[in-house]
Amino acid sequence: MAIVNRCCCADNVRAGSALSAFYTVISCTVFLGFAAAQLKSYVASFVLFNLASNTEADLLFMASSSYVALLSWIIVCSVLVLWGTAKDNRWFLLPYMITMPVLILVQLASIIFIIVVVLGGSVYYFGSAYVYVVLGVQTLLMALNVSCFLTVTSQYQELRDGRGTIDDVRGRTTNTNHQPFGGILAQQAQGFPMQGQPLK
Repeated sequence: MAIVNRCCCADNVRAGSALSAFYTVISCTVFLGFAAAQLKSYVASFVLFNLASNTEADLLFMASSSYVALLSWIIVCSVLVLWGTAKDNRWFLLPYMITMPVLILVQLASIIFIIVVVLGGSVYYFGSAYVYVVLGVQTLLMALNVSCFLTVTSQYQELRDGRGTIDDVRGRTTNTNHQPFGGILAQQAQGFPMQGQPLK
């Protein structure tokens, strides 16, 4: 059974998975640009100022490189979700389902870092107001990513159970029980008398 039955922006998880993948592509592309620019500035600083290598700088460089690689791979996985959703092939959804929890854990770690280290007073970070804004944005992004992950996972479960295909979705949306006056129109089309209509 699927974890969720619909997305907040769509009435079924098939369309919700496509929207989730599209959102992930856009958001990761934006953050990838910022991360790549930051990584480039690190490299330029070491080259320009001929800074000596140290443990803190090496860890920061490795973390930024890993984040760039993670975002790049998630974009690829999101494209695979779009393809798998269009072709009703659940196997194309698996890379996204495996990789997204990693991004969610990274965001959770950053939130914990902000709460414990920054707001705890260990580091002064451009004023408390800015920190609260960053914390709110990180929390919102993590919640959106969790929602996207659950939606795609639900679509995988639907396809695994023989549901969630384009034909299945169309069958549900054209059901007369889900259309205004659908039952009455269906009765008229089949020759049944409407309520209050005398029998012929």
